[in-house]
Formats: sequence, structure tokens, C-alpha cells
Amino acid sequence: MNSAAKRELQSILNELNVIRKELDQAVQELTGFKGIGAEYCLRRLEAISKQYSEIYRSLSRLQ
Repeated sequence: MNSAAKRELQSILNELNVIRKELDQAVQELTGFKGIGAEYCLRRLEAISKQYSEIYRSLSRLQ
């Protein structure tokens, strides 16, 4: 992998990490809310965060 590709990969990894942290923060903020809608949102955000984590790990292996 050339240096331009490595920089691009690192940029993607950084962005994925930021998104993952924002999703986790949203989950923490919604934790205090009650109701079926809030619970559903929490589950979905957690699932999406997990998917981003899996993508992050997969891409990290390319380095």
C-alpha cells in the first residue's frame, strides 16, 4: 500500500472512530429516557455502533 493510500485509510479510520464515539455518546444521553421508542432507539444506536466497530477493526487490519 502506498503512502497516499495509507493516509486515506488513516483518515477513514479516524472518521469511523469519531462517528462511533458520537453514537456511544448518544446512547449514554438517551439512557435516562423512558418508553418503547427510547428503548428501540438505544438498541438501534448500539447495533449501529457495533457495526462501525467491526468495520473499524476490519479496516485496521489493512495497515
